[in-house]
Amino acid sequence: MMPQTARFFSSNAASVPSAGIDNKSADFDIPVIDVAKYLNKEEGWEEECKKVADCFHKYGILKFRDPRVNMEANDRYIDLVERYFDSVSKKYYAGEKLKDCREDLHF
Repeated sequence: MMPQTARFFSSNAASVPSAGIDNKSADFDIPVIDVAKYLNKEEGWEEECKKVADCFHKYGILKFRDPRVNMEANDRYIDLVERYFDSVSKKYYAGEKLKDCREDLHF
């Protein structure tokens, strides 16, 4: 867990920090897709599929909760990504030239 930085990815899908954006006025109330309903063909699974399409059309992204995901592994992965982008952004804003991660692809 990273101290002094906001977690932009969270295992609690209902609580995503706003990063300085007023979520109420920005209309960022992205619904959470319940993958278990689809996998188990529970009541409402078709509605979850519709939410997927709606999210992509309206927001270009989606948030979903998948019971197959190990939350400890997910949290470790999120921490890894946050540390990476924290270190890269510090170098970038300090004026350091960043090395391309895939020089052969020019990015």
